[in-house]
Amino acid sequence: MSAAAYTYTAGPTPEAHDRQRSACVALARALHLDIARTYSDQAGARPELARLHSDASAGRVSVVFVASLDRLSCTLPAAPQIIADLHDAGVNVYAANYETRQLADVTTFADTLPVAIPASSRLRR
Repeated sequence: MSAAAYTYTAGPTPEAHDRQRSACVALARALHLDIARTYSDQAGARPELARLHSDASAGRVSVVFVASLDRLSCTLPAAPQIIADLHDAGVNVYAANYETRQLADVTTFADTLPVAIPASSRLRR
């Protein structure tokens, strides 16, 4: 199983990427996985997210960890579609702020989004 971390910051802040990656690594370890790849974007276009999608479609990534759902998209409502696209490519997605529960499909978001919003603000500090 090839695990990856995806981090996103609104500006050039390596410390924020480091904090997010650390949260991803901790969750991966809890699931007995090692992160082999890291994709990191900052403000604006998300070329690394596009590369992650490409690698997922090619079978190079089977698990993705993010620190929180809002790191996947510019808006939380877009996150379910990104997760669905990754899931369709055979990738399991986990958010560190949602512990070890796999984010499998849109039906998990009724209770996920209220948890994700407050927790994500703590990870950005």
